[in-house]
Amino acid sequence: MKKLIVPVLSIVLGIGSILSAKAIPKRSSSASPAKQVSTKSAMPSHFSKVVGIVESIDTNQLVIKMRNGKSQTFTLDKNAQIEQGSKNIDISQIKQGERISVRFDKNTNGAKQIYLLSSIKHHAGK
Repeated sequence: MKKLIVPVLSIVLGIGSILSAKAIPKRSSSASPAKQVSTKSAMPSHFSKVVGIVESIDTNQLVIKMRNGKSQTFTLDKNAQIEQGSKNIDISQIKQGERISVRFDKNTNGAKQIYLLSSIKHHAGK
């Protein structure tokens, strides 16, 4: 009797796993895939981001020079976020010659977010 327990138990467990696998519904090809959630803040498709050196900046306009040598001009959105590290800073704290990233609306060329990457102190070796 004991010799039969192991083979019978193996068969029962095998059948159980087959039945449970069939009980799980398969995803049809017409079902929409699950949306992936990003930990980064979503950027609308009409937004873009560039990095460059500040050529000029005032309360209304920003001009940066990119690696390819071309300059790009942005209008400053009145609600633009201006940051350095984890702190919000004032636009007056960004100076000519500093390296920044700009997130902007491609339709309007309006700067929505400016992030100060390095200050003049770093460039001047102070």
